[in-house]
Amino acid sequence: MHSQVSTQKRNRFLVMPGFQLRFMGYIIAFAIFGIVVLYASNYIYFARLVAEGRELGLAPDHIYFEFIEQQKSLLNTVFVSVFVIVFGGLFIAGLALSHKIAGPVYRIQSHLEHIREHGASPGELVFRSKDFFPEVADLVNELVSHYEKHSG
Repeated sequence: MHSQVSTQKRNRFLVMPGFQLRFMGYIIAFAIFGIVVLYASNYIYFARLVAEGRELGLAPDHIYFEFIEQQKSLLNTVFVSVFVIVFGGLFIAGLALSHKIAGPVYRIQSHLEHIREHGASPGELVFRSKDFFPEVADLVNELVSHYEKHSG
């Protein structure tokens, strides 16, 4: 019984888990790639500054190298913070966006399965006001109505 309750909660959280997790994965992978590129650029930039200091013949304990190391450390902290914020934000945004896409698809599938199993429409198909593709519900309702008129 406990697994049934947790399954019901999960089903509300992820309407179409396969699609939604894949969708969020693509968004997060894109963000991770961008952050890795920025981090690598940062690393190369500071390595170049250190190399220039060495070329100038500065002593290894020169204040210049300490300054560069402090700035590098600060930017690394910023990158980690941004990564955490972006990862969390994109996960939430990806979930919300995937719900707006997966919700209508799930409702259409459920509606058509009910028609297939019971031979009649359970009523008018309705999407939530903030779902994407609101006009699709009207098209499905027209199609079902046309089918019921001509098959009954």
